[in-house]
Amino acid sequence: AGAIAQAVVERVVKVEPVILSTGSGFAVPINTIRDLDLKTACERMATAGIKLEFPTKPGSNGPTVDVVLQTSTIDGVSPDGKIEEPYPSGTAVVVPSEPGALFTALPTTSLNAVRVYFAADLVKTVVGGQINTGGKGVSTPRSFMTLTQRPFANKILIGMLARTQWTLAHELMHVLMDCDHSKYGFHSGSDSIWLWSETNGNGTFNDTKRIRHQSEPNLNQRGAIRSSKLALPPPLP
Repeated sequence: AGAIAQAVVERVVKVEPVILSTGSGFAVPINTIRDLDLKTACERMATAGIKLEFPTKPGSNGPTVDVVLQTSTIDGVSPDGKIEEPYPSGTAVVVPSEPGALFTALPTTSLNAVRVYFAADLVKTVVGGQINTGGKGVSTPRSFMTLTQRPFANKILIGMLARTQWTLAHELMHVLMDCDHSKYGFHSGSDSIWLWSETNGNGTFNDTKRIRHQSEPNLNQRGAIRSSKLALPPPLP
């Protein structure tokens, strides 16, 4: 007898990408973002039955990536192409005024979508006042937002100068799993790892970001994925 086909439970996540432009070109071509980063993220999420849905325009044959001029267009945001990163503080993620202004000025246009902002560079101030550049990506999972910053939840910032094709997939999983690096064996080779490297077993930015079959129960159980906040219906029993 032939094998019984198993139905794939599809959960949809709306993702709205936007590129911040300084008016002098892009650190990474728009086509690269669309054809590499978005495509890679789609492939990685699909291994766990999650479909990414992007905005499209009539007549287009792919996702629409909006471009917003960063220079003098967004109040409270520096026009130099750099955005200050949100940073962890205890059990919360603090959103500084600059990314807060960005999130407020360019919110999602669809209910329950995840907004992704591609900036030329991500910067952060460390102990001693030194400013570090070259950030790859950072996200704001909902449970790590303070009550006053809850409107900034489920946002993703990506630095185009340092990002890899896997960075978006990496940050999306933070949002969908509603967790930081300390949960679910993020940097281990255990069966519970949810961003698995086919090469060295670490869930780092440069890995292949394949989601292992053993990881699916963790994905299905996470409240963020089943929550109506992200318009994701629960998987079938």
